[in-house]
Amino acid sequence: MAEMKTFSQDLRTPKEADDLFFTYCSATRRKAAEECVPYHMDIEINNRCTGGCRFCFNSSNPQGDMYIPKEKIFQLIDEGYQLGARQILWNGGEPLFHPDFFEITEYAGEKGMKCAFFTSGIPVTKKIARRLVGTPNLQAMAINIDAFDQAIFNQLHTKPGALKRKIEAIHNMLDAGMPPSRLLPSICLTKPSCETIEETVDRYVDEFGARMVYYFTFIPSGYGMDNKPWEPSLSQIKKACEYRAQRTSPHWLRIGPLDCNVTHCRIKIYITYWGDVLPCNFLTHLSAGSIYEKSLIDIHESNREWLHFKNFEIKGKCGQCENNDVCFGCRGKAYWYLGDEHLSDPKCWMNPEAKEYYCQ
Repeated sequence: MAEMKTFSQDLRTPKEADDLFFTYCSATRRKAAEECVPYHMDIEINNRCTGGCRFCFNSSNPQGDMYIPKEKIFQLIDEGYQLGARQILWNGGEPLFHPDFFEITEYAGEKGMKCAFFTSGIPVTKKIARRLVGTPNLQAMAINIDAFDQAIFNQLHTKPGALKRKIEAIHNMLDAGMPPSRLLPSICLTKPSCETIEETVDRYVDEFGARMVYYFTFIPSGYGMDNKPWEPSLSQIKKACEYRAQRTSPHWLRIGPLDCNVTHCRIKIYITYWGDVLPCNFLTHLSAGSIYEKSLIDIHESNREWLHFKNFEIKGKCGQCENNDVCFGCRGKAYWYLGDEHLSDPKCWMNPEAKEYYCQ
């Protein structure tokens, strides 16, 4: 049996790490996209979170009591692997609050699947960090800090003290042996967070050694419905993306305001904490079925092409963009801002029809 690679082993060369952009369009991933294989699964395993993000598209909260049972997750791992899945991102809620987080992660590892988790950072104490880093198939930690400026952070969150806990979480993971290249920091682009975007990106890169900073553009969904004035302008988004490219790699400008390219979108399926199988977390109206009513295999095979955006018509600029080899615009933003997931990305500055604002 091959030796299991650990979290603390950096599997990429420095050049590959610098060009993280190209890992999203590797030959393996492109083949999976062409064959409609769910190489990557995002699974919301619960809905409880104490991060206090006022823009949370999922409306997660500290009182959330829904989670996918361990046995059902084992089944999803088995069926996902049979379908071709080799990566899982544990989402929530706060996935570390799932009572069986480590057991399900280890089970996925026994199947040969790599895992990552998206955390608020709140539960990542020094002790938990050591256990996370010591879990062989946990490959990365994604965490969201939208601003290191306390005043702006306070605008965007219900818990001002969470900023300190989030920063400590990153330090705890790095101190426990996580390579900086395995840190996947993210920022929700809002009007307030864009005010200090350079400072935030700089700190991620310079202090924590992040190779990339992921952007999630504000969407008027979940708690965001109550905070529509936070919609960032097109100019703010362009400025933020240009600065990110300056600090990481210019290749990211080819996908506009997105955080991943079209290949990743086409090899992913998203499973909500209530059991719906989606092509994208923002396209909740496009459920292919519930894992509590049918097997994942039956759901996937009955909806194979549209779950992977196969032969998916894109209208306008995004359908004929010079960057179509790596981008087809954000389908989620097209739906939430324009009401049609087939329209061109309303938050991309390369789209001549894009407006500065839609919710103002």
